[in-house]
Amino acid sequence: MLKTIRFCICLFGSVFASMGLMADELTIGVETTEYYPQYQYENGNYQGFARDVIDLFASKNGHSVSYKAYPIKRLLSVYLAGEVDLKYPDNAFWASDAKAAHKVVYSDPVVNFIDGTLVLPANKGKGIGDKFRLGTIAGFTPFDYLDKIGAGSVKVTENNNLDALVKQVESGRVEGAYFNVAVAMYHLREVMKKPELMVFDASLPHTRSAYAISSIKRPDIVEQFNAFLKSSSAEIQALKDKYQVEAGIN
Repeated sequence: MLKTIRFCICLFGSVFASMGLMADELTIGVETTEYYPQYQYENGNYQGFARDVIDLFASKNGHSVSYKAYPIKRLLSVYLAGEVDLKYPDNAFWASDAKAAHKVVYSDPVVNFIDGTLVLPANKGKGIGDKFRLGTIAGFTPFDYLDKIGAGSVKVTENNNLDALVKQVESGRVEGAYFNVAVAMYHLREVMKKPELMVFDASLPHTRSAYAISSIKRPDIVEQFNAFLKSSSAEIQALKDKYQVEAGIN
């Protein structure tokens, strides 16, 4: 009888594992950056599209997740030190030198985005010229401008938050704000109630790419997440529509 019970326990354990029902406690490293509707960390609570997608993944695979939020540069250090299981958002082009000594596994794209320059409507299409003052958020790297920054034709000013960045453009202290276009337009429309204050200038350098989830410690979870992206594509698209995270990128 005892042998039979042990056999049954092992059998059920194997079945549950094969079905992906063995729960893991996963720690997700996220940014403190105000980046709503993509994500934001406010009063100890991680919110937005990213939270809903990761929570949906966890619920479908029997995992429990906790979110640990850090400033962008600190998050990278914590991640590379192995203090979190996964990182979101991530991209293979970000901090590639710092990651070179680590085997980082990236998921398939979660959501597409444009990082570009928003300007006052009157300045759209004017180009960069000999001197251009570009505003960014601290920790963000305006990859599209690196050559021009190195050549001295673009000067970068960092800001602690999006409100400060927008006000720099509005006051004329910088000519453009480099940011996620969908997030910036949401902030102008829903938070500042100034939807026409700035526009995306596609004639200026910009990047079209996608956010992924990544891991050094748990490549198996990334593989499982990729399967989730395929099997739950309709639900994920509904979340994209709800949060308008891909608005204006086509």
